[in-house]
Amino acid sequence: MPSINRSPGLEHYVSSRHGLHRSDASSVNVELEQPADEASEKPEDVPPDGGYGWVCTGCNFFINAHTWGINSSYGVFLSHYLTQNTFPNTSPLAYAFIGGLSISQAVLIAPLATRVVHSYGTRICLHLGVFFQTLSLIGASFTHQKYQIILAQGVCFGWGMGFLFVGSVGIIPQWFTKKRSLANAMAAAGSGFGGLTYSLATQRIIDTLGLAWAFRILGLVSCFVNLICSNLLRDRNKAVGARHKAFDIQLLKRPEFVLLQGWSICSMLGYTALLFSLPNFAASIGLSAKQGSIIGALMNLGQMLGRPVMGVISDRYGRLNVASFLTLLCSIFCFAFWIPARGAGLLSFFAIVGGALSGTFWATIGPVGAEIVGLPDLPAALSITWVVMVPPTTLAEPIALELRKERSTNVYISAQIFVAMMYFGGALCLWIVRGWKVGQLEELERNLEALGVDEARLRQIEKRVQEGVPTSGPGQVDAVTPADANGNVPKPILSSRPAGTKAFPTGHYLVPDTNAFMNGMDLFEESGAFYDVIVLKTVLEELKNRSLPLYNRTMALTRSEEKRFYVFFNEFRLETYIRRNEGESINDRNDRAVVRAAKWYSEHLPRKKCPAVVLLTDDQANLQKAKAGGVTAYSLRDYVSFLENADRLLDMISEARQGQQDRPQPGELIYPEYYSNSKILTGLKAGVLHQGIFHVSPYNYLEGTVQVAAFDRPLIIIGRESSNRAISGDSIVVEVLPKEQWKAPSSKIIEEETLNQNDNPEVEETEAVITEKERRALQEEVKKAHGAPTEARSQPTARVVGVMKRNWRQYVGTVDPGSTGSSASQGRKQQTVFLVPMDKRIPKIRIRTRQADELVGKRVVATIDSWDRDTRYPVGHYVRSLGDLETKGAETEALLLEYDVQYRPFPKTVLDCLPVEGHGWRVPASSSDPGWMGRKDLRGLLVCSIDPPGCQDIDDALHARPLPNGNYEVGVHIADVSHFVKPNNAMDEEATARGTTVYLVDKRIDMLPMLLGTDLCSLKPHIERYAFSTIWEITPDAEIVSASFTKSVILSRDAFSYEQAQMRIDDRNASDDLTQSMRTLLSLSQKLREKRMEAGALNLSSPEVRIETDSETSDALTDVKTKASLATNSLVEEFMLLANTTVAKKIQSSFPQTALLRRHAAPPASNFADLNEQLKRMKGFELDVSSSKALADSLDKCVDPANPFLNTLIRIMATRCMTSAEYFCSGSHAEPEYRHYGLASEIYTHFTSPIRRYADLLVHRQLAYAIGYSGQGSEYVDEGLRNKSKLEGVCKNLNFRHRNAQMAGRASIEFYVGQALKARGETTPDSGINVEGYVIRIFENGAVVFVPRFGVEGLVRLDDFELKGAGEGRRESEFEVENYRLKVLEKGREDKAVSVELFQKLNVRVSSEEKTGAREKGKRRVRIVVLAS
Repeated sequence: MPSINRSPGLEHYVSSRHGLHRSDASSVNVELEQPADEASEKPEDVPPDGGYGWVCTGCNFFINAHTWGINSSYGVFLSHYLTQNTFPNTSPLAYAFIGGLSISQAVLIAPLATRVVHSYGTRICLHLGVFFQTLSLIGASFTHQKYQIILAQGVCFGWGMGFLFVGSVGIIPQWFTKKRSLANAMAAAGSGFGGLTYSLATQRIIDTLGLAWAFRILGLVSCFVNLICSNLLRDRNKAVGARHKAFDIQLLKRPEFVLLQGWSICSMLGYTALLFSLPNFAASIGLSAKQGSIIGALMNLGQMLGRPVMGVISDRYGRLNVASFLTLLCSIFCFAFWIPARGAGLLSFFAIVGGALSGTFWATIGPVGAEIVGLPDLPAALSITWVVMVPPTTLAEPIALELRKERSTNVYISAQIFVAMMYFGGALCLWIVRGWKVGQLEELERNLEALGVDEARLRQIEKRVQEGVPTSGPGQVDAVTPADANGNVPKPILSSRPAGTKAFPTGHYLVPDTNAFMNGMDLFEESGAFYDVIVLKTVLEELKNRSLPLYNRTMALTRSEEKRFYVFFNEFRLETYIRRNEGESINDRNDRAVVRAAKWYSEHLPRKKCPAVVLLTDDQANLQKAKAGGVTAYSLRDYVSFLENADRLLDMISEARQGQQDRPQPGELIYPEYYSNSKILTGLKAGVLHQGIFHVSPYNYLEGTVQVAAFDRPLIIIGRESSNRAISGDSIVVEVLPKEQWKAPSSKIIEEETLNQNDNPEVEETEAVITEKERRALQEEVKKAHGAPTEARSQPTARVVGVMKRNWRQYVGTVDPGSTGSSASQGRKQQTVFLVPMDKRIPKIRIRTRQADELVGKRVVATIDSWDRDTRYPVGHYVRSLGDLETKGAETEALLLEYDVQYRPFPKTVLDCLPVEGHGWRVPASSSDPGWMGRKDLRGLLVCSIDPPGCQDIDDALHARPLPNGNYEVGVHIADVSHFVKPNNAMDEEATARGTTVYLVDKRIDMLPMLLGTDLCSLKPHIERYAFSTIWEITPDAEIVSASFTKSVILSRDAFSYEQAQMRIDDRNASDDLTQSMRTLLSLSQKLREKRMEAGALNLSSPEVRIETDSETSDALTDVKTKASLATNSLVEEFMLLANTTVAKKIQSSFPQTALLRRHAAPPASNFADLNEQLKRMKGFELDVSSSKALADSLDKCVDPANPFLNTLIRIMATRCMTSAEYFCSGSHAEPEYRHYGLASEIYTHFTSPIRRYADLLVHRQLAYAIGYSGQGSEYVDEGLRNKSKLEGVCKNLNFRHRNAQMAGRASIEFYVGQALKARGETTPDSGINVEGYVIRIFENGAVVFVPRFGVEGLVRLDDFELKGAGEGRRESEFEVENYRLKVLEKGREDKAVSVELFQKLNVRVSSEEKTGAREKGKRRVRIVVLAS
């Protein structure tokens, strides 16, 4: 299909003997129309854009002058015929018919002429034209009868003109790209030149030598000139792969081509009528015949002068833009100048201007046609156009003459209006085509952006498309895929020798349909299989509509150099595009499109030793259609069965469809049916239904909550039936239950592992929605709900009636050994087992596998495929194994997967964005270097950094120095990461996706490659570095006088840890300038902190520990220590907060709608209701949450002299009641909502850590723009900085990544605390560590205890309470819900009972043990035992 059809030339490959070429990760390649073995014989062609093309342009100029130019002089002949009555009994209408007949015959003969070019070549066609034209003119000199002149000057002349025109008109576009319109217009100007010359010369010859000799002279001159030019012309048909079809019916199926014909018809009706009427119109207003011939000559002069200008502006402003505008302008000029013309002056002006505009069609039809159908189809398109023009050119002048009003004062008024309206109609048709073209380019841009094409390449490709350069056809590789800066040929995407299998020993390419991707996406991502895959545009669009996550994963595969996935835009290629039949579903249409594309591709590739093209589909009907059509097709399962490791790979196929086929018919549907979409939307609008995110309790898997806008407190969802297949994280729609069913939150720990240990993994015919044990547990909860104490604390309950958006992802877990059964040892038989996710909020997942034996004892990744109404548990499939349980590698990867951390190595495309100097990069030595432009030299300042021990990615540094006026200059200098990470390149996109650096105990998952993070951007001491500096003038009382911003170059004097900086400041013997500067910073920071606290900033707390490794055995963890908070910690924090606040104000002033800010919304009072009640009852404290200042003051009062840690504990618990801070776009909220509640700041952002946070990098770009930075890098404009919708999407991702990074870090600490305790236990067997613990939550059958020493909390079950003299009896408890007190006892030994209450300090023993449940298997459990006092 030609490049211009809808979305031009997006095919990725060029067949050659070396394989299929790839330009680069962000380029677009093309598809050859002919087999690769033929194409490889030919050198790739590039239009020379000149050269011999100018000779061809000159030849075309003179051919047009001696064909159309002579024909343009027919107005002179017509005037002579009408005044002299040359041929008796001939009406004016018959004379008018002759002029139009010559043009109509010229275009009527076009299909035959096109066929002659195809069969015999261009030169034969041109020579035929010379013969017929000469014959016509010489023959006309001997005519005496009407029919003779009609045949000679009408029919025969038209044939000659047609052969000459068709043979020459398509040659010029083959020689030019950028100058195509100019060259075409220069050639078309020949008709104006000839018309001008021969209009004057013909009248003169007739006056002096007579009509007969006028014909003879014209015949001899035109024969001589046309014969020479015909022999000099040289076409490039073979080079461009031109298809000379006489009549290609497929073109008429394209709406844009039909509109092109509309423009042609209207333009020809107007042009022909105007051309032949103007001399006679001159006579109608009283001018002489000679003056009329001059008017006609002036019109031809206008054509000669106007057409080259038309070509120049077409090349500059776009062919469709100019052609449509000039056609419209001609219509306006007819109304404005021709109709009012009553004298020679105005009519002469119109003749020149109108002549320049009236022939717009002839000057632009070649380039406009090439832009619409492409060069290969241009000859066929023009052939159809000439045929379509027969009626209008034949009838235009007769219509104009018939419209004359002989008795009117304005004889030609109707004809003039007719001409003007024809040009208006033509402009309208072409304007619609222009709209199609704009839409085409916009879709092209979206597709290319999706494939990672950078802005510069995108503009280049669009320009080539607008120039009509084919991206489909032989020899067009360099047009859109040039060599790189080093002259290297782009690498291939698809391999020329793809992998073979048992079924396809010579190799094969895969063409999956949508169902194949839906059911086997994990297979396609598998590193050991599924390479050289052709992804159809049809499939991509279906995937995008059905599953955006799967679409994004597929697009990621297309950008992978390793996997070799190629996007083939079958919808934009003539051979593979199909229309939807009447009554056909879109799904059936798409199935046909996939089969058509696979069939075309298999026929398109070379026949000899060609790799097979294999269609993969899980649609049985489509599979049968494909095979019936001769396409090699397999279901996903059948194809995988041919591969190595088939058992493992078959497990990775989605069980959603297969499971439905294999499952026995259920006795009943056990889950309620979801409401219809219309009912849900109506209910939401009416307020009877509510939408929110479902959260499952970590302590009771049968209870969940959803926060909705209509209720202050979360709605409680109890039991499987009410949760109705919702999974934690899903966006659900709920219906509130009657008030008599409301209850208080559960006070009992209910774990699925203890309740459903022996579930059958196979689906049972009479499977119930809840088990009998679950039913009894829920009944106990219901009984307690009706008790007096709990009724007062009851909350609304609800049930799930719909799921708006699933939050399903890949889950890490273990195979429940109890679910494997006896068949686990029966070879490779497929069986159903339970995958128990690590996350206890996620239900067990049924998966079918042939490798149950191997998976027991492994960390396994699986995903959910479906959860139908007739199965208690969701159905999923195996993805891969991470390794053995409790191994460091497997557990770390499991943690990263659970929190969706992007941990794969940086791809080559990202690494290619790094400076080529690598670690050798330095700040330029000369200040005249472009790298210094716009930067301030701050190397003379005493700058230093203060960071945690061992910090390598140093984002920030500070300085302070006294000013002569007694104030201080203080500067915060931040690594200028934006200098190295340019907008929209591969590194920027990778950083956008990662969002933040993730810090685990033993490793760091960087947002940016290490070269930048730990070297080139890091503000290491004694090395010059680029920075972005915020500098204040501050009074000794820490009042801000002024602030300024600049990009800079700094030289850090030293890099301190917090401890080192504190020691340096405290050392009384140290009096050097750097130490004094640090002391100044400390003093000012303390005053800044006081001001923040007075304003209402909260001093919240979170448990923080660090893990130290033994230097001799770096992998063995030997101790866990609580992080110490020093004054220097606060020093750095205060100035970073000040910098962030100052920068936020600056960028918000420049980007009022799109500044990237950070807000912390005030938490609703209901968030603190439980904590406030607990503090009142247990400690007599009360929290005032009316404002952040009130909360801060009330937290300060929560002090127990006997228990100093209590205040910290309350702050930790208060922190958990807060809403989360979030990034947002300033235009998304009103200014009062910008406030950061915790910091008591009216506006805030993140600026100080661009190495590890993408938000800071974007803020740097906004700040650079706000201060007018014009130095190196400012030429890279990030258009997204002012794109609100795009920035909101970025903020959403950053918030998600930030939360996940925090949770991953905490989970890593928890795991390694267990490892540290395990290491201690190995050196001293059976010995835990006795430490202090605090009760932070009480349940009926256990408590949650927080251990400050290790920064962890754990669930203490009844068996974990140490009772003096206890035996083996059953543990029981007495729970006082109102007093938050739990009494643990052993039946028969009640006197040895132990009581604990909320906030109580306990002595506990902490140890590490392997968890025993299937869900917890392999995970280290930090066991906390409450010791007897």
